[in-house]
Amino acid sequence: MTVPSSCLLCDRANESRSHLFFDCLVSAEAVCYVLWRERNLRLHNSTSRSAHLLIKEIQVIMKAKLIGMDRIPVQPTQRSQSFQESHLVTWFTYFQP
Repeated sequence: MTVPSSCLLCDRANESRSHLFFDCLVSAEAVCYVLWRERNLRLHNSTSRSAHLLIKEIQVIMKAKLIGMDRIPVQPTQRSQSFQESHLVTWFTYFQP
């Protein structure tokens, strides 16, 4: 399996567990938002959702971000690669087969 070395979410650093879960701005934004909102719901509404539902929400947010990234025009220097899959195709290939 050929996996790009750069982060598929932000393309600003090499992908690693540390980067993906702690340093990547895209994943941090999505996860922090969901956790903060869940915290506030538990505090103010006395309701809670399971970890499974929180993960599903994060997946939906990440897919939306990836679709947005696929719509960004490709720079002419990047077109030299013979084929580059969309970010969303890569997501489904590796994370939700």
